[in-house]
Amino acid sequence: SQVVLFGVVAGGIAYLYFYNLFITIIYAAIAIAFIPYLSYLRTQRIYSEYIFEQIQTYTTNVIMEFNTTQSFVKSLEGVVESGILEKPVVDDVQMMINNGTIDQSIAYFNEKYPYYMVKNMHQLFYQITKEGSRDAGESLENMSLDIDALVESVYRDRMDRANFHKKFLTFGMALFLLAAVMQFLLGKDSYIKLLDMWYVKLILHL
Repeated sequence: SQVVLFGVVAGGIAYLYFYNLFITIIYAAIAIAFIPYLSYLRTQRIYSEYIFEQIQTYTTNVIMEFNTTQSFVKSLEGVVESGILEKPVVDDVQMMINNGTIDQSIAYFNEKYPYYMVKNMHQLFYQITKEGSRDAGESLENMSLDIDALVESVYRDRMDRANFHKKFLTFGMALFLLAAVMQFLLGKDSYIKLLDMWYVKLILHL
């Protein structure tokens, strides 16, 4: 389990650094204590990515439906009937359809999913529905391009974060190997004597 893995890895590294059982137990306990928080962050990230992908699907398909139906409500109905959306977004789209006026529907969904692309698309549909627009097709095409650009930037940011995590782990492994090389060159007894110096311990803790 994660508790055993985190405890063993953190404890093993700490012991090889300090050769001190008390410090080893502290580092192992700290690592185990972080597990619930890390699990929470991972769950939040996965859920956020899932919702974002659903919102991307919603906006893209509503625009496609509107190009055919020229009606915001019919576009929403078409997207729901297509079965392409999943809970909870599909339930909220159905709520928009049943909500009554376009003002109430848009306000409800914008509050529930305050994404830039959602608010801009709804503002455009509101303007077309209330005031009409001769250039609706061109406006929707530009909106689709904006959504594509936003999605591309989000996925690029996700790749950048993944690369940063890899570099961070590589850097940590390099520091561990550096300490291992020092022990090999100095010998275990000399290394342990070196640990009696407070500033050496401080550097290793950092």
